[in-house]
Amino acid sequence: MTARNLGTLERVPVREVWPNEALNFTPWLEENLSLLSEAIGMELELVQMEATLPGGTRVDILAKQVESGAKVVIENQLDVSDNDHCAGLLGYAAHSDSSILIWVAGEFKDWHCRIVNWLNEKGVEIYGVEVSAWRIGDSYAPALNLVAGRTISEPQEMSGDRQPGQVYRDFFQPLIDDWRNKGLTDRLTALASNDHWFESGYEYITYHAGFWGGNRDPRLDLYLWIATGDKDRNKEIFDALLRYREEIESELAGVWWSRRDNQRMSAIYTSIISSINEPEERLAEVREWALDTLPKFKAAIQPRLDEVMGELGYDE
Repeated sequence: MTARNLGTLERVPVREVWPNEALNFTPWLEENLSLLSEAIGMELELVQMEATLPGGTRVDILAKQVESGAKVVIENQLDVSDNDHCAGLLGYAAHSDSSILIWVAGEFKDWHCRIVNWLNEKGVEIYGVEVSAWRIGDSYAPALNLVAGRTISEPQEMSGDRQPGQVYRDFFQPLIDDWRNKGLTDRLTALASNDHWFESGYEYITYHAGFWGGNRDPRLDLYLWIATGDKDRNKEIFDALLRYREEIESELAGVWWSRRDNQRMSAIYTSIISSINEPEERLAEVREWALDTLPKFKAAIQPRLDEVMGELGYDE
């Protein structure tokens, strides 16, 4: 086979591609809603760009979810997430009939990721999506990555008065009760959320159990989420843990390592194929797997995490 000349993929500032948010980026996103749809796992259709909501508030893009017809507010910023846009989104949630919010930013602070996830726990459907730009040779390529928000793997059928969030509560409550008895968490009550997190002893490094992957790749993940506000620190912690890979994998099968070079955060996972929409018999099997696996996962990871944080001086 003849060797080909290969270019180098290089990340570039988003404003090199879209100099102006309103004039360049918003029109581009309007024309490429399919990329945003793919990022969050929800098919979107444009309603209007620069739309005016009840009360006179203007939003960058008003769309709708194709399957349900629900209105979707999309708010953009090319810079780092800030409190003004966060407050604006809260205003949209309180004063409009839009039931889904999408916040697109050039980078998300961990503080704002936590707010987005907290809002989802409280019943506000909101997604945080990071936009980045890449260059290879003279060509540019965009990337949209979901960094905060709920999975799309919601129950399709409810019986009686059972609400979607109740299905998650029913699944996770026995897990939380068992893990609390084993000293893995102080949490008392399951949330109406696809994802539940537990402390590791280090700020912004947390253990999680969550349904992810939407309808394309449904799974229950048990994972360590390394998401401090410093990308270099996250990669340093991940790389240090990676030195223990052989030991960790000898204690727990099916571990996979996700450095996420193009994102701020990194993660270590183990998973089982399943969605929350499975029959109860299957969910019972998945729950038993999680009951058995999370304590083993933490037992394999935590001692190495403690060593790594001490070595790097991040345990103070």
